[in-house]
Amino acid sequence: MNSAGKLIELRKLILLKSQELVPTLGFSQNLFQVAAKEISVSPAIVGHLFPEGPIALVHHLMESWQEQLNEESSSPNLKVMNTKGKVYFYTKRRMEYIIPYKNVWKEAMTLSASPSNALNTTRILLNTWDTVLNLSGEKPLPYHYVIPQFLAARAAYGKAYLFTEVYFLTDSPDYSKTWSFLEGQIDSLYLQKSIANTFFDLAQFTLKAQFRVLESFYPQPRVHDNPIVK
Repeated sequence: MNSAGKLIELRKLILLKSQELVPTLGFSQNLFQVAAKEISVSPAIVGHLFPEGPIALVHHLMESWQEQLNEESSSPNLKVMNTKGKVYFYTKRRMEYIIPYKNVWKEAMTLSASPSNALNTTRILLNTWDTVLNLSGEKPLPYHYVIPQFLAARAAYGKAYLFTEVYFLTDSPDYSKTWSFLEGQIDSLYLQKSIANTFFDLAQFTLKAQFRVLESFYPQPRVHDNPIVK
């Protein structure tokens, strides 16, 4: 293995150990140093491996959860679900992945919303939302990125997703209120057969509205009426 390959492998090992430590240490600046010591790696290399800081673990978790969603597609329960049921199923599963990190996830969301991290966070979120909609059967055509209806549907779903994630942080450990809230959010997306006339400026939505939601962390998000095209 060449030196570049060794560095990539070290980064993976430190991220893996950090996943175990972060519920206790939080997304602190010394998280990777502690993880490196735990696996007998010199902490001096951490700055070189993770120049972006602890946001690296946040984004790593988000991307790994997206991969897990794809694996969920083999669940036998999906065979009897309609499209709306699948959207609920995949969104609920995505929220459940956060549970081991719930006590520190507000910190993760704040890091994700910072100006230096917002663009990369947005990219990962859009990929996650596309994965949910695609797995649920909501992607109408291979070239959906140029279809205004799909962009608007994705923006509407993304708003519901973020409201639910914020609500999730305030819920009790059984999360029953979160699942009821999520069900209401998904139901509201399907109340109408067609999308609202207003075309979403997706870039503005993701870079401004989304992260204002994340930064405010208000406990009772508003219900919105923007539907997904059925």
